[in-house]
Amino acid sequence: MTTATLEKKLVEYHGLNPLFVRARMEEFVKWAKMGDEILDQRIRQEISNKPKPFVKWVGGKRQLLKQFKDLDLY
Repeated sequence: MTTATLEKKLVEYHGLNPLFVRARMEEFVKWAKMGDEILDQRIRQEISNKPKPFVKWVGGKRQLLKQFKDLDLY
């Protein structure tokens, strides 16, 4: 399996972010060489360990624009 094919499978079938896949492609290739079952198992582990937001922020973001502009983030 080529890296392009593997990347397409990971993005389309498993729904992983393309940037995440490219950053971790070396590991995914190693797992793919071990077999499809190992690859699928490892991907399920990656998805379950994916970071999730711990704060739901509703409203009030406009007041941060000045701070972001001062830090050249805006």
